[in-house]
Amino acid sequence: MSDYNGRSGRLPKKISRTLAGHNLDVEFSEERADQEDWEALERSERADARQEKGKTKL
Repeated sequence: MSDYNGRSGRLPKKISRTLAGHNLDVEFSEERADQEDWEALERSERADARQEKGKTKL
């Protein structure tokens, strides 16, 4: 079970110091998303596509 607090979007201090600077997998909620969330999702999808495209060249 995760220590992630979904309501506040924060990790407990003990964990947040350990994971500082690392990406965490989070669930995307269309109902709660604002414009910045949608833009971030689009950037992430473009980055994933570039990464996959780069793998095929190797």
